[in-house]
Amino acid sequence: EQMEKNRSDAFDADRVRQDKIAQLIGARREADVRTVNKAELEFRETHQNPDQTREWDLNDPEYLKKDMPARVSDDDARCTVSTLQKFEGEDLNNKARQRLQGEQLREWAKQQMKEKEDAKAREAYGEQLYQQKAKELDQRACELDAAEENCR
Repeated sequence: EQMEKNRSDAFDADRVRQDKIAQLIGARREADVRTVNKAELEFRETHQNPDQTREWDLNDPEYLKKDMPARVSDDDARCTVSTLQKFEGEDLNNKARQRLQGEQLREWAKQQMKEKEDAKAREAYGEQLYQQKAKELDQRACELDAAEENCR
């Protein structure tokens, strides 16, 4: 019996030692898994950005801002009849046309103002010549009256 008890104690001590070893191995395995997971996460964060993936063009939230418009001009080769991208009365050059028309309108207004000023200057010059001629004629008439008075 003593031998069996010693044998049982030896088995118990061996079992306790094996349990401690198993716990240490389990803890080490968990630490290794945590380290690998941390390294994997770090690698993903630094080297596997979403914009570097193959499908990024499908998942890009800024896609519509970066994409080329459906139609750039009236002569766009991508717009065939079946695309229904060009309609009668549509004006793609609206801003440029309005800017040009505004400039044209300003030029016309300047031209009209210049023409009015020139006409006013011509009229003032004509009025000045008329006044001068009228003055000369009055002076001549006065001279002739004075000469006629002297003759009598």
